[in-house]
Amino acid sequence: MKKVDHKFIHPPFNIGWHHLKFSLPLYWEVTSYTTNQDEGTIGFASEKGPLGQISWRKVKAVPDKEKIMTEIHRRYIAETDPDKAERFSTLKFFSVNDIVVGYEKNGERYYASTFLEEPKILVEWIFPDYSKNTFAEAKTLLASFRENKPENGRFFFGCWGLEIHVPEGFHLSKISSLPAAVSVEFENKKCHRIVAHRWGMPELLLADTDLTSFYHKFLYSQCRFVIKDTQDTLFYNNMPGSIIEFKTRGKWGFDFLLGPWWKGYATCLLNEDKKRIYALEHIAPARFKQRETVESVLQGVK
Repeated sequence: MKKVDHKFIHPPFNIGWHHLKFSLPLYWEVTSYTTNQDEGTIGFASEKGPLGQISWRKVKAVPDKEKIMTEIHRRYIAETDPDKAERFSTLKFFSVNDIVVGYEKNGERYYASTFLEEPKILVEWIFPDYSKNTFAEAKTLLASFRENKPENGRFFFGCWGLEIHVPEGFHLSKISSLPAAVSVEFENKKCHRIVAHRWGMPELLLADTDLTSFYHKFLYSQCRFVIKDTQDTLFYNNMPGSIIEFKTRGKWGFDFLLGPWWKGYATCLLNEDKKRIYALEHIAPARFKQRETVESVLQGVK
């Protein structure tokens, strides 16, 4: 009788973050981040410890990537081993697609870098130690990297089990990444907001309530006051849910407490198979009729 391998291989997690788009290797997690579009960092780790970081920054001209990596390493060893710094001359370089990789020798930290021409963004990686095995994992990340360009008028954001497609003009403004509770907020120049949520452990969250009531309480905790349930028996891709109208203070710069009342439209969904609760909110003035939907923003929710 033929032996069947039932081992489940998890698909790679797709990360979309401002100008960056790549796949995260298995068991790697995003453990630190910043939200600034022109300069920031994302850190990676697993249960074994830190695995490196990716950073980005806007520059004025085409950078000399090899020279920058060499200087970064020179300063690093000057702090950790001054005697060795005097003997250091340069790194060894090779390429993975359009990404330049630099290292000195096995067992030491190594670097990678690429340049995104149109936004003039220099992207840099630092990994903790170079070896054939450790680089094999990092190589899958580097090989998957590409510029996160808009497709069909929408930008992609992906992390922590959320895959979001927001219209051009909206930028990442706020993140809350707690265990089993992730919220990501986007904002445009007019202060209109799109907010996506993902909760885990629905069997606990809904132990003594229903989905709509749970979401009502959450909206209230965010100073979003429910007006009515426009559809409390929604089914989307076989997931039960509801559509809710609410009101909240509009935001003009920092003037939130005295802002006008804006109308929000929210959708919550329960994925019973994956044991996840998803929700989407779009906040704008009441006269703004074009509202974002689950179909357009949370395209990956199935």
